[in-house]
Amino acid sequence: MTPVGRRRRPGLLLPALAAALAVAGWLAVVAVVRAAHERSFASRIDRGLREFDVALERSAEDVGAKLARLEQMLLRPEGEGLVERLLAAGPSAVGEAEWLGGSMGLDVLTIFDERGTVVSSRHWPELAGLEERALDGLPLARSALRRIADPAGSRLAVVLRRAVAVGDRGFSVVGGRTVGRRFVQSVAGEGTLVLFDFEAAGDEPLAANADALGELAGWSDLAHRAAAVESSATLANRQTGEIWSVGRRELRDDRGVLLGALLVATSHRDLDRLLGRLRVVFLAIGVAAVALAAAGAAALSSRWSRPADRLVRAVDAIAAGQADYTFPQGPGDELDHLAQAFSRLQRSLERQHRRSAAAERVAAWREAARRVAHEVKNPLAPIRLTVENLMRARRQDPRLFDELFEDGARTILEEVEQLRRLVTEFSEFARLPEPRPRPVDIHRLLDSALELHAAEPDLVVVRNYVGQLPLIEVDPDQIGRVLKNVIGNAIDAMAGAQRAESPHRLQVRTALGRETVEIEISDNGPGFSEAALGRIFEPYFTTKAEGTGLGLAIAYRIVAEHDGIMDAENRREGGATVVIRLPLRTAQTTAGEARA
Repeated sequence: MTPVGRRRRPGLLLPALAAALAVAGWLAVVAVVRAAHERSFASRIDRGLREFDVALERSAEDVGAKLARLEQMLLRPEGEGLVERLLAAGPSAVGEAEWLGGSMGLDVLTIFDERGTVVSSRHWPELAGLEERALDGLPLARSALRRIADPAGSRLAVVLRRAVAVGDRGFSVVGGRTVGRRFVQSVAGEGTLVLFDFEAAGDEPLAANADALGELAGWSDLAHRAAAVESSATLANRQTGEIWSVGRRELRDDRGVLLGALLVATSHRDLDRLLGRLRVVFLAIGVAAVALAAAGAAALSSRWSRPADRLVRAVDAIAAGQADYTFPQGPGDELDHLAQAFSRLQRSLERQHRRSAAAERVAAWREAARRVAHEVKNPLAPIRLTVENLMRARRQDPRLFDELFEDGARTILEEVEQLRRLVTEFSEFARLPEPRPRPVDIHRLLDSALELHAAEPDLVVVRNYVGQLPLIEVDPDQIGRVLKNVIGNAIDAMAGAQRAESPHRLQVRTALGRETVEIEISDNGPGFSEAALGRIFEPYFTTKAEGTGLGLAIAYRIVAEHDGIMDAENRREGGATVVIRLPLRTAQTTAGEARA
């Protein structure tokens, strides 16, 4: 019995090995395919959220342009009749907003007088003669996503407020576009976007561009989750069995009030189909391999190792992401064909990844170009209005022209200077040079940055330097720029704050950790708003009236390229703190020895 058992063992071992290899190959392919699709899902969701934000900004720009046209209509001589009708009481004034909003394509249009009383309203005509504080309290010339009340309840809209002075009378005009079903369908294209308005629609979506959502329980639950819960999830439709990857974004107005949620989803349908086809292929290959191994174990034993090695190399190459790996030609058996299939699959996935990466780069540059264009348009409007006012004054009253010329020229020069700063900072952000590290005394860099503000009135600087700080390897020009930017922002914040006490207090502290050098810059200004804390290092985000939003973004990028960390927070006692941690790559001498 023993010799027979030994003779039969190879016949049992080879089929088992073939089945194990088939399963291992299947698991490796599933892992690679799933990872590639998960990256694609995340990219689609992120792109959908960005496109929704871009569409909101486009709507706001369009509303702003239409309100500017309305302002010009009121200011032109032929607009005097319209002004008289707006000032008149009775039904003749009630219908003006309906006519103006319809002609300009605005869903929301309300005109207030200087007392805040509604003169005329398109979306709620019955408000004429009453006060509407919800809209009248909007900030001037800044778009916002707001909930707009109307006779049917309420709706979400992108709104903008402008002030118009006609003669000795002042008006406030609020216009907007509804964010609803048509808006979502225009943004989504072939994607899947679902918009929940928590007050108007409850657990039902206000707007959804896909009919394949089926059961809404899971979607509604994800939309109503608290902010602390993860913003993405995988949902299964129990009616159809379809799996979705879903990203979530809270929608808040300019005051931070939660209005609803936006869900961007992508279906796993294509992934499931691909895995189904691969499952059939692998099952057929596995059955064929086991059958062939059982039938001719002795004859195939000499040929078994070579295709198995190629199969293992194929699995390893795909798992390692080697796009240029070429599998050697074999005898053309099933395992060789499988190895070649692995090679084709890897090349196909790599091509898809390159196309996706190229598309993301194009989208990023489009976004950068769009934001620069948006920032450039802001100074152009006051320049144009100033020139038009000067031309009008020159025609009507040359003496008035002389009075207005100095202020107009100053306005134009200020806006041109803002354009110059924008172009300079954008150029620096796009072409930041590689760091050139050398041994640097951080305390000297801090002292150099603080000396620039030595003449600031009512400024007290408190230095809490660690006693013996080593020289660290950094680019002194770039890190010096970071320190100057952070210190300058802190001083500007304190100077702009309405404070009863004096002086302004700037604290600079350094500390030495096990692996990092820590720089902490604190002020007693107003601190950061909750909304600003989450976006303070984003490009083009700024809280300054004349800022470009690139200073802190460049500083954050410089610190990151030095393998450091930069963070901002509010102080419990008031004010803000910016912390910079740089890796402790030290030179042989310490800062104390160098100064000695």
